[in-house]
Amino acid sequence: PPPPWGDESLWSGTPSAPPVTLAAVYTATLSGRVVDAAGNPVANARVGGSQALGRWGGGGGAPTGEAVQTDAEGRFHLLVHTYTSQISLSAPGETDLVPREHAFPSPGNGDTVELGDLVLVQGGRIEGRVVGPRGGPLAGVEVRLQTGPLSLNRVIYAGGRGGYRGCGNWGRGFSSLSSDGEALGLSGPATTSREDGRYTLHAVPPGSYTLVATQGQSAVARRDGIAVRAHQVRAGVDFRLVPGPVVEVEVFDAQGVPIQGAIVSVNDLEGFSQQLETNERGVGLTPQPFAGRQFELSVAAAGMRSQSSSVEAPEGAERFRVRLTLQAGAQVTGRSDVEGPVYFHSRSQPGVYVEAPRGAE
Repeated sequence: PPPPWGDESLWSGTPSAPPVTLAAVYTATLSGRVVDAAGNPVANARVGGSQALGRWGGGGGAPTGEAVQTDAEGRFHLLVHTYTSQISLSAPGETDLVPREHAFPSPGNGDTVELGDLVLVQGGRIEGRVVGPRGGPLAGVEVRLQTGPLSLNRVIYAGGRGGYRGCGNWGRGFSSLSSDGEALGLSGPATTSREDGRYTLHAVPPGSYTLVATQGQSAVARRDGIAVRAHQVRAGVDFRLVPGPVVEVEVFDAQGVPIQGAIVSVNDLEGFSQQLETNERGVGLTPQPFAGRQFELSVAAAGMRSQSSSVEAPEGAERFRVRLTLQAGAQVTGRSDVEGPVYFHSRSQPGVYVEAPRGAE
């Protein structure tokens, strides 16, 4: 039965007990030593534990214990929860050491697990400068290793394998999966440009990479085939960022009448997405400029057939206009005996709904 909301005694009185603060409980200890390729201990390296949110790392993992730093002998003792499935390891300071892959068994309640030596090997670094359209320095621009569309933010694997990680989870670190002993690998390093536009990417594993510089959703530039060797500083990898265009979409019916309230989704090939709604003139603008110049547009409006289009903005255009014509959709008639709104969903055009008044034809 419904609760007696009118009973004033439910809304008066004092709490029967004060709030309780719950403390974290750690159930296992991971111990080990961090060393370089020659076996020398590495002090002040950071070690932490996390839980994988999926086989490929999910959203980067949820912390399961306090991160610790290695002592002068490279030793560490890390308290974790028993469901810890990854460990993260990052080198101290501005060094160019990168972790190898390691695996460890799942810890049980009260276990003390000795991981042995976790090895950091010598990587390289990449240096360069980021400038704007007129050659002036740009500060705060994100520069990172990248494979695939920006929306995927794929993990860079130390062993040459690849998998997906959720957006924005880049950083210097290493993680390994305990359930089956398969290491997840090394996520790509990222940094931001300084006031003079210069940047430095530390701890880059040897290999050939694509570098991407992004400034929000408004500008993107990439450099392909950037080779990095151990102990090497790859200098002069510069970027010139030019903002992409604002997209203006006009939506009309077959008779040329503007369609108000049409919903337009605009996606560029860099992985950015924006949505707009047309006004009484059938016109809508994206809220901000895009980074790329190639777009996928999809438009939906009540009573009209949805439409998708691929378009490309001219190089250098600051504003790009697209005109779309929608055809009338099918008409469904009937009577609703349901006490409430009725929605019709077309399987061939997902996301288009029509609301009918209750009890109406």
